[in-house]
Amino acid sequence: MATTAASPSAAASAASTTFQAPPIPTTWRSSLNAWFRGVQRDTAAAELHLYSMSTPYFKSATLDNAPNAPLDVAHAAAAGKVSGGGHATDLDVDGYAGRATAGAELAADGKVGSIRLVDIGPERHKKPTSGIGSWLGRKEAPRLVNMLEIGTPQPRESEEKVILLHGYGAGTAFYFQNLEAISQHPNSRLYALDWLGMGRSARVPFDVPKSAQANTDTRVEAAESFFTDSLEDWREVMGLEKMTLVGHSLGGYLSIAYTLKYPERVNRLVLISPAGIGADPDRGEETFAPKNEAKQEHDTHSSRQREWSGNTELSNSEPDPVVAEVRTQQADVAPSTSTMAAEDARRVAEKAEAAGKKASEGTSASDDGEYQHNPPPRLGKRRRQILTTLWDANFSPFGLLRNSFFFGPMLAGRYTSRRFGALSDEQLRTMHSYTAGIFMARGSSEYALAHLLAPGAYARKPMVDRIAPIKVPVSFMYGEHDWMDIQGGKEAVQRLKDAGNAHGSVFCVPHAGHHITLDNPRASNTLIRKILLGRADVAAKEGRRLRVGSGFSSDSETL
Repeated sequence: MATTAASPSAAASAASTTFQAPPIPTTWRSSLNAWFRGVQRDTAAAELHLYSMSTPYFKSATLDNAPNAPLDVAHAAAAGKVSGGGHATDLDVDGYAGRATAGAELAADGKVGSIRLVDIGPERHKKPTSGIGSWLGRKEAPRLVNMLEIGTPQPRESEEKVILLHGYGAGTAFYFQNLEAISQHPNSRLYALDWLGMGRSARVPFDVPKSAQANTDTRVEAAESFFTDSLEDWREVMGLEKMTLVGHSLGGYLSIAYTLKYPERVNRLVLISPAGIGADPDRGEETFAPKNEAKQEHDTHSSRQREWSGNTELSNSEPDPVVAEVRTQQADVAPSTSTMAAEDARRVAEKAEAAGKKASEGTSASDDGEYQHNPPPRLGKRRRQILTTLWDANFSPFGLLRNSFFFGPMLAGRYTSRRFGALSDEQLRTMHSYTAGIFMARGSSEYALAHLLAPGAYARKPMVDRIAPIKVPVSFMYGEHDWMDIQGGKEAVQRLKDAGNAHGSVFCVPHAGHHITLDNPRASNTLIRKILLGRADVAAKEGRRLRVGSGFSSDSETL
């Protein structure tokens, strides 16, 4: 039973001062200790701590200090203005406690934050069980979506609803450095969701029926519908009319899929290093069927490979984006005082030299962009065959962590230390507590990846071939050191333009890799806010650069 809420002064011990993330395991002994302790026990606390450190919207918030209710009720309970505050059991999707976490004090802009699980109801299009099986069968687990909400306690008239959607295997807290900036978008309410089956949302069973696996179209549609229909169910439960979708990586791909299926519900798309845009030059129309060996070897020497190589020398290896994501070190791409200054100075010099050459040749100097495609590391033929076999067998990298038992926390720690190494020590340790928990949680919708993408992370049904019907503004963002190919975004913008949608744009964020919003949050936040304000649409229409901050800018690669 809920207890009476403590006063704000009594609840002043916010999560930011009570949660201390443990050290990242670096040895088998420390990994064993973390495994016995339980890697998932700190996930919710780590999520709250990341938000408390980076935003003013969770003042005096403690875990489960409010009822699972709309923001105004949850905030009032957390502040002690109504009954229903206090604490209960941890917010756990397997033992659903029906609690929420909310800020007890309003920020200076009058907004406050909450974290809660939203029950989106039974799966649509699924026939209910009848007869004897209806009471002998096991009750289905509720479909719960973990939701972060930041806004005024009472909704304002004509608010723009901005929805942040994370990528494969990630969670809402990957946006922790972007929440405050995006929340400042005028007359808006911000939501960040964990996809069903990922993050801290319910890990419901994921399955593509055999009847849907007959061909590529039905298989992809079934996998996409798991996500798009759950997002639509959430929208209906929340009573939202239209949304602005901001999706990273797989979240960008699924944002497009949702817009194609429910076009009347979307205002704008902001796609951050989206997956599945360009077509794989080395595969045919039926992407589930591998090509013969001779054809594969011939296609390995395609023009795309020469572009990746940076020269005309041919290679017998092939880039692998999964390996790229694991190997990338954030310190190599994220801004720092010395490296950023050196890189910016180099760009200025190169642009000045290029402009001088073009002027001497009697042509006008144009902004060719600063993007340099950073292909994934190459893999030899044998390793490529092994990874392809595992991919087609729907092998999950998170399954490897789960099946590594007490080595799992250490393996997760190696990834987080490398990929997010530019964060402060406290942020990094907290990020590890969060990611280790969601990475090693029960497998669910992570198994959709092989149904949507082919080996090499190219889409089974590339969005560049499907995007033309979209009528709303679409902005693509890529990192300067991104292993996602910006050419796919450029081609998609051209397809939109050919179909009559002139509101497409492509931007490159300096000092960033695939995780743009984590690698360079300052530039990302400025760019996203300008996109939401519509300035990207104007820049795209006029074909000019869009400044994103002092000392650096993104390239508006408009077509």
